[in-house]
Order: sequence, then structure tokens, then C-alpha cells
Amino acid sequence: MKKIVLIELLGCFICVVLLAECILCLQVSVGHFKNYYSDFFIATKELTWQWAIEYLLRGLASLLACIADIIVMGMIAVRNFKVFQPLIDKYNARKQERAAARSAKADADKQKRIEELKAELDALNGDKN
Repeated sequence: MKKIVLIELLGCFICVVLLAECILCLQVSVGHFKNYYSDFFIATKELTWQWAIEYLLRGLASLLACIADIIVMGMIAVRNFKVFQPLIDKYNARKQERAAARSAKADADKQKRIEELKAELDALNGDKN
């Protein structure tokens, strides 16, 4: 249980850092488009637009990483609550059923292919004689 608490705290710290990065990058990018941070950028237009777009992409990437971190933290929390254990058991049972069905289908396909190859081999042997 202590490991889970440590992982959750680490996830919260990562989420806060990513959220701060996201806010900073989006603020600089939007500020550039509104000319708030014009002295922050170099005077050439291509480079300023390039930097603004780079900051915009970094902000969006940070936002997506923050959302992914929250989802992972939620999955860890849900896995450890006893209330959700029946749902987790159903999911694992369905996963095992699908794996068994896939394995049975693969075996049937292999057997069918073996029979087809034997028939082709018999046909080739019949042609030789």
C-alpha cells in the first residue's frame, strides 16, 4: 500500500509540473499572438511565429501528458478499490475467454492449412506418377 501512495504522490507532482509547463507555454504563445511578449521574441517575423507555434505545440503536448497522467493515476486508484473488484474480475474473465477463442481459431486455421498443403502435396505427387 505504501508503494501505491508513493506512486500516486509522484503522479500528482508530475501532473502539477506538466500543468505549470502547459500554462506557461500557452500563455507565452497566446501572448505572442496578442503582442504581449513581443520583446521576448527576436524581431524577425518567421522566427517569432516559429517560436510561438513551438510554444503552442509544447503547451498542447504538456496538456496531453497531464491528462494521460491523471488517467494513469485513476487507473491505479480504481484497481485498488474493493468496490471495483467485480468489474475487474469480469474484465479479466472476458480477456481470458477472448484469448482462448483466439487460440482455438488459430489452431483450427493451422489444421485447415495443413490439410490444404497435404492435398496440394498429394496432387503434386499424383502428377509425378
